[in-house]
Amino acid sequence: MIWWSDPEGEFLEFIADLDLDQAEVIALADNPALAVKRRIELEGTARAVVLHESQSAPEPGDDWLLHIRLYAASFAADATSMLQQNLGLRSAGLRDHLKTRARFSASKDRTARLATLLRPDNREREIDAKIWAVLARGSSGLRGANSSHNFFTSAELPRASTVFVPRVVRVNYLGRSASIILAGEARRV
Repeated sequence: MIWWSDPEGEFLEFIADLDLDQAEVIALADNPALAVKRRIELEGTARAVVLHESQSAPEPGDDWLLHIRLYAASFAADATSMLQQNLGLRSAGLRDHLKTRARFSASKDRTARLATLLRPDNREREIDAKIWAVLARGSSGLRGANSSHNFFTSAELPRASTVFVPRVVRVNYLGRSASIILAGEARRV
């Protein structure tokens, strides 16, 4: 079973003409969710099934097909979904957030550097902070710095007998300016 996510409906006009020999394509826009659920779970199908969703996913509490969505293999063919997949981000809710940052992701170099900083469970604020870190590195000549040592975790915060000496970089992105602590070191006093 494959869940084809097409939230912009870019491929909607091609669904009727799509002929897959070994799979049945079900357009969710043309079929009620309960009927699809009944057909898949109770009646079964002789062939593989491709579920085409041509709108944004509903909230989990309102999603009649949530359990099918979770166990089906996910497929998306738009640029934002492919970016999300390449970055290794799991949350489907990040699609709109990433789409608004398309200008940043237009650079393969920036996107590759961002991918090294991200974790699959990162959310909007964490992604934005890491975008700023990539931009700060690019503008300050710190390329090649070891990204695993650029930020302190809560376990690494300096003790009372140490002083944190930050390296601050000023960055301008999409008309916004900010100072970012890019790296730093703890020194004993």
